Amino acid sequence: MTEAKEYEMTNESINYQMTNLFDAGEGENRTALLEDPENIFETNLENLLIAHTFAYSQKNHINQIFPILKAAMFHLIDQGSNKGKNFEKDIFYFENYIKAKILGQSIVEKEN
Repeated sequence: MTEAKEYEMTNESINYQMTNLFDAGEGENRTALLEDPENIFETNLENLLIAHTFAYSQKNHINQIFPILKAAMFHLIDQGSNKGKNFEKDIFYFENYIKAKILGQSIVEKEN
């Protein structure tokens, strides 16, 4: 079994997909805002329209590049196995870059 196939099998659960706050529904931020009436005016109609437009546009555009990014990772693994090189650290960096820069997720492990 090639390294690319092993990577695909072990990382099948990694399926990057962008979400937006309007798909999420009532989150913690919205609930906290509703409980604090002094800050309710921050969410005026213009800000809501801009945030809505940006969230859907960002989701659509980023979801188009995720298959390309995943293909690039598989290509890197395949080239490594063909040439007898190990690109494990590069793949780790690539995955962390996607999480931090594109998805906005923390890459710092939580302490127990």
